[in-house]
Amino acid sequence: MKVVDEKLLSQEEIDALLRGRGAVGDNQLDSVEIDALGEIGNISMGTAATTLSLLLGQEVKITTPRVEVTTEKELRREYPYP
Repeated sequence: MKVVDEKLLSQEEIDALLRGRGAVGDNQLDSVEIDALGEIGNISMGTAATTLSLLLGQEVKITTPRVEVTTEKELRREYPYP
């Protein structure tokens, strides 16, 4: 993991300033956060798929997770049942 001096602007902050939108909002994820969450999801689902495969005795295929920001209302509409 690359450590960046806190006094320096990240590339994303520079890009945001050039686009005129200011700092990244609370509902936005930067590319590092998206990559980190995707990797966590990938590792978790990979472990679950391996375990399920051992239990079932069959191959279990998974896809790369997609990371996005949503609201609770949108999440409940998309997935009405737990």
